[in-house]
Amino acid sequence: MPIHWTAEQPLTRRRFLAGAAAGLLGGCTPLYSRRRQPSPEEQRDTRWAFLADTHIHRSPDKTVRRCNMARNLRSAVAHVLAAAPEHVLFNGDMAFARGKPEDYATFEQIVAPLREKPISMHFTLGNHDHRDNFISSRRDRTCRLVNEKRISSLTIGSFHWVFLDSLRRVHRLSGALGEDQLLWLANCLDAAHDVPAIVCLHHNPEPTLFGLKDTSAFLDVVLPRRQVKAVIFGHTHAYRRWQTDGLHFVNLPAVGYWFSPSTPLGWISASIGLRGITLEVYELVGTGRRESIRHTTTARLLLR
Repeated sequence: MPIHWTAEQPLTRRRFLAGAAAGLLGGCTPLYSRRRQPSPEEQRDTRWAFLADTHIHRSPDKTVRRCNMARNLRSAVAHVLAAAPEHVLFNGDMAFARGKPEDYATFEQIVAPLREKPISMHFTLGNHDHRDNFISSRRDRTCRLVNEKRISSLTIGSFHWVFLDSLRRVHRLSGALGEDQLLWLANCLDAAHDVPAIVCLHHNPEPTLFGLKDTSAFLDVVLPRRQVKAVIFGHTHAYRRWQTDGLHFVNLPAVGYWFSPSTPLGWISASIGLRGITLEVYELVGTGRRESIRHTTTARLLLR
Protein backbone atom coordinates (compact mmCIF):
# COMPACT_ATOMS: atom_id res chain seq x y z
CA MET A 1 0.00 0.00 0.00
CA PRO A 2 1.95 3.00 -1.16
CA ILE A 3 1.64 6.24 0.75
CA HIS A 4 3.53 9.38 -0.24
CA TRP A 5 4.50 12.49 1.63
CA THR A 6 5.94 15.21 -0.58
CA ALA A 7 8.28 17.98 0.42
CA GLU A 8 7.14 21.52 -0.25
CA GLN A 9 9.20 22.13 -3.37
CA PRO A 10 7.15 23.69 -6.20
CA LEU A 11 8.48 21.72 -9.17
CA THR A 12 8.63 18.42 -7.36
CA ARG A 13 5.21 18.92 -5.84
CA ARG A 14 3.57 19.70 -9.19
CA ARG A 15 5.03 16.54 -10.71
CA PHE A 16 3.99 14.56 -7.66
CA LEU A 17 0.40 15.77 -7.61
CA ALA A 18 -0.05 15.22 -11.32
CA GLY A 19 1.31 11.69 -11.06
CA ALA A 20 -0.81 10.93 -8.01
CA ALA A 21 -3.92 12.21 -9.74
CA ALA A 22 -3.23 9.92 -12.68
CA GLY A 23 -2.93 6.97 -10.29
CA LEU A 24 -6.16 7.84 -8.50
CA LEU A 25 -8.02 8.04 -11.79
CA GLY A 26 -6.76 4.62 -12.75
CA GLY A 27 -4.54 5.81 -15.58
CA CYS A 28 -0.79 5.96 -15.71
CA THR A 29 -0.20 8.52 -18.42
CA PRO A 30 3.32 9.89 -17.96
CA LEU A 31 3.84 13.61 -17.57
CA TYR A 32 5.70 13.66 -20.86
CA SER A 33 6.01 11.41 -23.87
CA ARG A 34 8.16 11.23 -26.95
CA ARG A 35 5.89 13.81 -28.52
CA ARG A 36 7.44 16.34 -26.13
CA GLN A 37 11.07 16.46 -25.15
CA PRO A 38 11.50 16.15 -21.37
CA SER A 39 12.75 19.27 -19.68
CA PRO A 40 16.28 19.48 -18.24
CA GLU A 41 14.71 19.11 -14.80
CA GLU A 42 13.05 15.86 -15.84
CA GLN A 43 16.20 14.52 -17.50
CA ARG A 44 18.59 15.04 -14.60
CA ASP A 45 19.44 12.25 -12.16
CA THR A 46 17.39 12.05 -8.99
CA ARG A 47 18.87 11.11 -5.63
CA TRP A 48 17.13 8.44 -3.55
CA ALA A 49 17.60 6.68 -0.23
CA PHE A 50 16.22 3.13 -0.05
CA LEU A 51 15.39 1.62 3.34
CA ALA A 52 13.49 -1.56 4.17
CA ASP A 53 12.49 -3.73 7.11
CA THR A 54 12.94 -1.21 9.91
CA HIS A 55 10.65 -3.29 12.20
CA ILE A 56 10.06 -0.55 14.74
CA HIS A 57 8.46 -1.64 18.02
CA ARG A 58 6.45 0.70 20.21
CA SER A 59 9.30 0.52 22.74
CA PRO A 60 12.51 2.12 21.48
CA ASP A 61 14.42 -0.28 23.76
CA LYS A 62 13.16 -3.41 21.98
CA THR A 63 15.92 -5.66 20.61
CA VAL A 64 15.85 -8.68 18.32
CA ARG A 65 18.93 -10.84 17.75
CA ARG A 66 20.98 -8.30 19.72
CA CYS A 67 19.83 -5.50 17.38
CA ASN A 68 18.07 -2.42 18.68
CA MET A 69 15.76 -1.50 15.79
CA ALA A 70 15.01 2.05 16.92
CA ARG A 71 18.70 2.84 17.39
CA ASN A 72 19.51 1.40 13.97
CA LEU A 73 16.84 3.51 12.30
CA ARG A 74 17.96 6.68 14.09
CA SER A 75 21.49 6.07 12.87
CA ALA A 76 20.27 5.44 9.32
CA VAL A 77 18.05 8.54 9.34
CA ALA A 78 20.96 10.72 10.48
CA HIS A 79 23.13 9.33 7.70
CA VAL A 80 20.36 9.78 5.10
CA LEU A 81 19.96 13.40 6.17
CA ALA A 82 23.68 13.96 5.64
CA ALA A 83 23.40 12.46 2.14
CA ALA A 84 20.56 14.91 1.31
CA PRO A 85 18.48 12.79 -1.09
CA GLU A 86 15.42 14.19 -2.82
CA HIS A 87 13.36 11.04 -2.20
CA VAL A 88 13.28 8.34 0.46
CA LEU A 89 11.60 4.97 -0.03
CA PHE A 90 10.64 2.87 2.99
CA ASN A 91 9.97 -0.40 1.21
CA GLY A 92 7.81 -2.26 3.71
CA ASP A 93 7.82 -3.68 7.23
CA MET A 94 8.05 -0.36 9.01
CA ALA A 95 6.43 -1.98 12.07
CA PHE A 96 7.72 -4.74 14.31
CA ALA A 97 5.29 -7.65 13.94
CA ARG A 98 1.60 -6.84 13.53
CA GLY A 99 1.61 -3.14 12.66
CA LYS A 100 0.22 -1.79 15.92
CA PRO A 101 -0.62 1.94 16.09
CA GLU A 102 1.98 2.35 18.83
CA ASP A 103 4.65 0.90 16.54
CA TYR A 104 3.88 3.50 13.88
CA ALA A 105 3.87 6.27 16.47
CA THR A 106 7.44 5.38 17.43
CA PHE A 107 8.41 5.05 13.76
CA GLU A 108 7.01 8.52 13.07
CA GLN A 109 9.01 10.02 15.91
CA ILE A 110 12.24 8.55 14.58
CA VAL A 111 11.75 9.64 10.94
CA ALA A 112 10.39 13.08 11.88
CA PRO A 113 13.71 14.84 11.00
CA LEU A 114 13.19 13.80 7.37
CA ARG A 115 9.96 15.78 7.27
CA GLU A 116 11.82 18.95 8.16
CA LYS A 117 13.88 18.75 4.98
CA PRO A 118 12.95 19.10 1.27
CA ILE A 119 12.63 15.32 0.95
CA SER A 120 9.69 13.38 -0.51
CA MET A 121 8.92 10.16 1.35
CA HIS A 122 7.33 7.07 -0.20
CA PHE A 123 6.12 3.91 1.55
CA THR A 124 5.00 0.43 0.65
CA LEU A 125 3.65 -2.15 3.08
CA GLY A 126 5.14 -5.47 4.07
CA ASN A 127 3.81 -8.52 5.85
CA HIS A 128 4.41 -7.01 9.30
CA ASP A 129 2.44 -3.86 8.47
CA HIS A 130 -1.27 -3.16 8.94
CA ARG A 131 -2.99 -1.14 6.19
CA ASP A 132 -5.54 0.73 8.28
CA ASN A 133 -3.18 1.45 11.15
CA PHE A 134 -0.50 2.78 8.85
CA ILE A 135 -2.95 4.93 6.87
CA SER A 136 -4.13 6.42 10.15
CA SER A 137 -0.56 7.34 11.03
CA ARG A 138 0.03 9.26 7.77
CA ARG A 139 -1.37 12.56 6.49
CA ASP A 140 -1.39 11.52 2.86
CA ARG A 141 -4.07 9.48 1.08
CA THR A 142 -2.85 9.61 -2.53
CA CYS A 143 -3.22 6.06 -3.72
CA ARG A 144 -5.55 4.00 -5.87
CA LEU A 145 -7.61 1.18 -4.38
CA VAL A 146 -7.76 -2.19 -6.16
CA ASN A 147 -9.76 -4.50 -3.91
CA GLU A 148 -7.96 -4.07 -0.58
CA LYS A 149 -4.67 -3.25 -2.24
CA ARG A 150 -3.51 0.35 -2.42
CA ILE A 151 -1.19 1.14 -5.30
CA SER A 152 0.11 4.18 -7.11
CA SER A 153 2.28 5.43 -9.95
CA LEU A 154 4.26 8.65 -10.13
CA THR A 155 6.51 10.30 -12.69
CA ILE A 156 9.67 11.40 -10.90
CA GLY A 157 12.52 12.81 -12.92
CA SER A 158 12.92 10.71 -16.06
CA PHE A 159 11.23 7.64 -14.62
CA HIS A 160 7.79 6.18 -14.14
CA TRP A 161 7.68 4.79 -10.59
CA VAL A 162 5.11 2.14 -9.73
CA PHE A 163 4.50 1.25 -6.06
CA LEU A 164 2.74 -2.06 -5.42
CA ASP A 165 1.03 -3.68 -2.44
CA SER A 166 2.23 -7.23 -1.79
CA LEU A 167 0.75 -7.52 1.72
CA ARG A 168 -1.39 -10.66 1.82
CA ARG A 169 -2.02 -11.18 5.53
CA VAL A 170 -0.51 -9.37 8.50
CA HIS A 171 2.22 -11.38 10.23
CA ARG A 172 2.33 -14.04 7.50
CA LEU A 173 5.59 -14.46 5.62
CA SER A 174 4.50 -14.82 2.01
CA GLY A 175 3.00 -12.05 -0.08
CA ALA A 176 0.81 -11.76 -3.16
CA LEU A 177 -0.27 -9.11 -5.65
CA GLY A 178 -3.44 -10.74 -6.97
CA GLU A 179 -4.95 -10.83 -10.44
CA ASP A 180 -6.56 -7.40 -10.26
CA GLN A 181 -3.35 -5.66 -9.22
CA LEU A 182 -1.34 -7.49 -11.86
CA LEU A 183 -3.85 -6.41 -14.52
CA TRP A 184 -3.61 -2.84 -13.25
CA LEU A 185 0.18 -3.07 -13.39
CA ALA A 186 0.16 -4.29 -16.97
CA ASN A 187 -2.25 -1.54 -18.06
CA CYS A 188 -0.28 1.04 -16.11
CA LEU A 189 3.00 0.11 -17.79
CA ASP A 190 1.38 -0.05 -21.23
CA ALA A 191 -0.11 3.43 -20.81
CA ALA A 192 3.40 4.79 -20.20
CA HIS A 193 5.22 2.48 -22.57
CA ASP A 194 7.72 5.11 -23.72
CA VAL A 195 8.88 6.09 -20.22
CA PRO A 196 11.49 4.00 -18.34
CA ALA A 197 9.90 2.42 -15.28
CA ILE A 198 10.95 1.20 -11.84
CA VAL A 199 8.65 -1.11 -9.87
CA CYS A 200 8.76 -1.25 -6.06
CA LEU A 201 7.22 -3.84 -3.76
CA HIS A 202 8.10 -5.42 -0.43
CA HIS A 203 8.18 -9.16 -1.09
CA ASN A 204 10.95 -10.85 -3.03
CA PRO A 205 9.70 -11.92 -6.49
CA GLU A 206 10.97 -15.46 -6.12
CA PRO A 207 9.03 -18.75 -5.94
CA THR A 208 9.92 -19.49 -2.31
CA LEU A 209 7.73 -20.28 0.70
CA PHE A 210 8.25 -16.77 2.08
CA GLY A 211 8.36 -14.84 -1.21
CA LEU A 212 5.76 -13.53 -3.63
CA LYS A 213 3.21 -16.28 -4.24
CA ASP A 214 2.38 -15.02 -7.74
CA THR A 215 5.99 -14.46 -8.79
CA SER A 216 5.51 -16.17 -12.16
CA ALA A 217 2.55 -13.96 -13.07
CA PHE A 218 4.46 -10.86 -11.93
CA LEU A 219 7.46 -11.73 -14.09
CA ASP A 220 5.13 -12.35 -17.04
CA VAL A 221 4.12 -8.68 -16.72
CA VAL A 222 7.47 -6.96 -16.14
CA LEU A 223 9.97 -9.00 -18.16
CA PRO A 224 8.53 -8.50 -21.67
CA ARG A 225 7.88 -4.79 -21.06
CA ARG A 226 11.32 -3.47 -21.85
CA GLN A 227 10.61 -0.07 -20.37
CA VAL A 228 10.80 -1.67 -16.90
CA LYS A 229 14.42 -1.19 -15.87
CA ALA A 230 14.49 -2.30 -12.23
CA VAL A 231 12.46 -4.06 -9.54
CA ILE A 232 13.25 -2.95 -5.98
CA PHE A 233 12.16 -5.03 -2.98
CA GLY A 234 13.07 -5.97 0.59
CA HIS A 235 11.75 -8.73 2.89
CA THR A 236 14.73 -11.12 2.89
CA HIS A 237 16.95 -8.90 5.11
CA ALA A 238 19.80 -9.30 2.64
CA TYR A 239 21.41 -7.14 -0.04
CA ARG A 240 21.41 -8.96 -3.37
CA ARG A 241 21.36 -8.05 -7.05
CA TRP A 242 20.74 -10.01 -10.20
CA GLN A 243 19.53 -9.62 -13.77
CA THR A 244 16.96 -11.56 -15.75
CA ASP A 245 16.80 -10.73 -19.45
CA GLY A 246 18.49 -7.42 -18.68
CA LEU A 247 15.97 -6.44 -15.96
CA HIS A 248 17.69 -5.52 -12.69
CA PHE A 249 16.42 -6.92 -9.38
CA VAL A 250 17.66 -5.12 -6.27
CA ASN A 251 17.06 -6.69 -2.84
CA LEU A 252 17.44 -4.05 -0.12
CA PRO A 253 19.21 -4.86 3.15
CA ALA A 254 17.25 -4.60 6.39
CA VAL A 255 17.67 -1.72 8.80
CA GLY A 256 16.09 -3.28 11.88
CA TYR A 257 17.66 -6.66 12.56
CA TRP A 258 19.45 -9.49 10.82
CA PHE A 259 18.41 -13.05 10.14
CA SER A 260 22.09 -14.03 10.38
CA PRO A 261 25.02 -12.07 11.86
CA SER A 262 26.84 -12.60 8.56
CA THR A 263 24.17 -10.55 6.76
CA PRO A 264 24.91 -6.81 7.03
CA LEU A 265 22.24 -4.29 7.95
CA GLY A 266 22.05 -0.94 6.22
CA TRP A 267 20.53 1.29 3.57
CA ILE A 268 21.23 2.24 -0.05
CA SER A 269 21.86 5.61 -1.63
CA ALA A 270 20.92 5.71 -5.31
CA SER A 271 21.45 8.12 -8.19
CA ILE A 272 18.91 7.33 -10.89
CA GLY A 273 18.90 8.68 -14.41
CA LEU A 274 18.68 7.74 -18.07
CA ARG A 275 22.40 6.89 -18.16
CA GLY A 276 21.93 4.24 -15.47
CA ILE A 277 21.53 3.65 -11.76
CA THR A 278 24.35 3.97 -9.23
CA LEU A 279 23.86 2.20 -5.90
CA GLU A 280 25.95 3.05 -2.84
CA VAL A 281 25.53 0.54 -0.01
CA TYR A 282 26.01 1.76 3.57
CA GLU A 283 26.33 -0.81 6.31
CA LEU A 284 25.43 -0.40 9.98
CA VAL A 285 28.49 -1.49 11.93
CA GLY A 286 29.55 -1.87 15.54
CA THR A 287 29.27 -4.42 18.30
CA GLY A 288 25.93 -4.69 20.01
CA ARG A 289 25.03 -1.00 19.82
CA ARG A 290 25.44 -0.68 16.01
CA GLU A 291 25.73 3.09 16.06
CA SER A 292 28.02 3.78 13.10
CA ILE A 293 27.67 3.45 9.35
CA ARG A 294 30.29 2.78 6.71
CA HIS A 295 30.24 2.69 2.93
CA THR A 296 30.86 -0.84 1.71
CA THR A 297 30.25 -1.11 -2.03
CA THR A 298 29.22 0.71 -5.19
CA ALA A 299 27.29 -0.83 -8.09
CA ARG A 300 26.55 0.70 -11.47
CA LEU A 301 23.49 -0.71 -13.24
CA LEU A 302 23.30 -0.22 -16.99
CA LEU A 303 19.73 -0.07 -18.22
CA ARG A 304 18.39 -2.42 -20.86
